[in-house]
Amino acid sequence: MMKIGLTPKQIKVAKQLLLGKGNQEISDALGIAVVTVKLHISTMCKQTSSMNRTHLALTLERSGFKQRPFKTAGRPKAVA
Repeated sequence: MMKIGLTPKQIKVAKQLLLGKGNQEISDALGIAVVTVKLHISTMCKQTSSMNRTHLALTLERSGFKQRPFKTAGRPKAVA
């Protein structure tokens, strides 16, 4: 398992990335500029030798950074 040293801001961006959010959504959620989000993702890709944001997300998950929450398929709720 690879140890990835991330800054506190990178950790916040990484958590949002693992939730499947886009750059604008991450920007809105964290109150930072979209260009800053892109910079954090680019830097994390270089740190982990990831080719793109999808590869970065897989690398983070495989390193044990955080498991992405999966929604379970359930029965649709009845509308009253």
